[in-house]
Amino acid sequence: MDNFVLKVQGLSEYFTSHSTLADYEYVHQCHKFDKPVCLTLTDIKDLKRPLARTRIDDVNDCDFKYEDIAPSLKKDVISYESLNILLDTLEREIEKIKSSALKFESLDSLKPQGVVQAVKAICTLLSHVETSEITDTIAAFIQVCLLFDKTDDTDFDTLPELGNLGRTKETKEFEGDFLDMFRLLELSLSHLQHAVHDLLVMYAKAFRVNFAVEMHDVTYPEKMVTDFLDTPLFEVGIVHRLEPNIISAYDSYFLICEIHHG
Repeated sequence: MDNFVLKVQGLSEYFTSHSTLADYEYVHQCHKFDKPVCLTLTDIKDLKRPLARTRIDDVNDCDFKYEDIAPSLKKDVISYESLNILLDTLEREIEKIKSSALKFESLDSLKPQGVVQAVKAICTLLSHVETSEITDTIAAFIQVCLLFDKTDDTDFDTLPELGNLGRTKETKEFEGDFLDMFRLLELSLSHLQHAVHDLLVMYAKAFRVNFAVEMHDVTYPEKMVTDFLDTPLFEVGIVHRLEPNIISAYDSYFLICEIHHG
């Protein structure tokens, strides 16, 4: 039996002969959630050893390049110049839509396409990364633009990613005056700018860039768990880089999390 080892079923984890079952977290998890401990008997010859040293390593132990250590760093570095062009475009589109909103009396509709496309261009440059905050703030911004729409027909559906938002005009319920609507527009644009800024901060930490992003110091009040009177809700911030075949095949996806205490 010296030629065999116990392997956790479905995982690349193996039990050694000089250890006990109580030494493994997997066994504790099974015991905690009342699940069976599933192990398989594996021949040592069938074990995969991707990190094991080979004869080629002995020959080329001194012949390696920087790219061999960090292959992901071979990607082109995003420069401040290329990013700044898109940020300036976003600023111009924001000012343009504000100017259009100020002409409310002679305005038929407020077009969100320019701002949305500018944000999408930034996400595309940043390795096609789009945070859930950007997705939500874009949707909120479009809903605000619908409040300014006086026409029966909209051309919002020229942006396929907007889904049915362009056809929800009849469901809007807003009876405020123009000043309230304009403040709401400014608020939605401010949230969108903050979402883009947070994406830049996150991206600059994870990928190579030749610029630094100023971080906002945000403090949140502390609250004891025992002081919660209502059901607490948790928002999980994520960064997703979906494959093109997934984007074309599915309308949405879900992240399910469970929190266990005790």
